[in-house]
Amino acid sequence: MTPTEDQDRATADQRRAAEREARQVAASLGLTIHGHDARTVVTPGPIVVRLLVRHTLAPQRMCEHLIGGPRPTYAVAWEPGALVCDQCVSAYAVDDDDPDQWTCDGCGTNVPDGIAIAVVRVDRLIMCAGLCRACRAVDFPGAHITG
Repeated sequence: MTPTEDQDRATADQRRAAEREARQVAASLGLTIHGHDARTVVTPGPIVVRLLVRHTLAPQRMCEHLIGGPRPTYAVAWEPGALVCDQCVSAYAVDDDDPDQWTCDGCGTNVPDGIAIAVVRVDRLIMCAGLCRACRAVDFPGAHITG
């Protein structure tokens, strides 16, 4: 095996490990993120797909920790283009006491009684979006929705 083949195999192994870790993290975030009624989307609905596209098309900014190699990467709908590691994601935490953060990422409606966080995983990307009741009903049809 050549050095290039060894490096390709090592990179592929790192990517698989990062994807496994992202899958585990997304599952746990779906239950606990910021104390909200969070749900993990298995198949993203139209609203979440639009948010993923908006994020992808925005100018990308990465934290320095992502440069070292494949690892779980976090994105939040309220900061399109920002890609951060698990150490830096807390900088984008939702502040429940800030009325400016009660805006639905799906439709832009201000929701004084709070939003719910949807957690989506695509490969090793974990994206969080704050959604109002109406947007949750579109992307989570049939789900028991509270709040």
